[in-house]
Amino acid sequence: MASRAAQETPAESQTARPAQRTREERRRREEEQGEREEEGEKDEKKRMRRGGEGRQRTREKRRRREEEQRMREKRRGKREEDEKGEKEGERERRREKRRMRTEEEIEKKRMRRRL
Repeated sequence: MASRAAQETPAESQTARPAQRTREERRRREEEQGEREEEGEKDEKKRMRRGGEGRQRTREKRRRREEEQRMREKRRGKREEDEKGEKEGERERRREKRRMRTEEEIEKKRMRRRL
């Protein structure tokens, strides 16, 4: 009540009769309420429209992100396999070199014994 009185100018509150003032206030409140409801309905319609598109967009983004993630993992897996293969190949070569070295050393020792 005090807030409504503060909105009115002092001249209005003094000149208007109490019954007339309450009718005007009630009418003003109803108009404001009606405007708020209309704005609310419009906002809700916009939200609903946007909401559907927004969900669809986020679903598409999420699906795209997941697909990209799978592709990255697949590439990473292949790369790791290649690296692993290279490492295994290097190990195999080292083993072969060691084997050859030991065979050569054994052969040299045999030759020395014969002499």
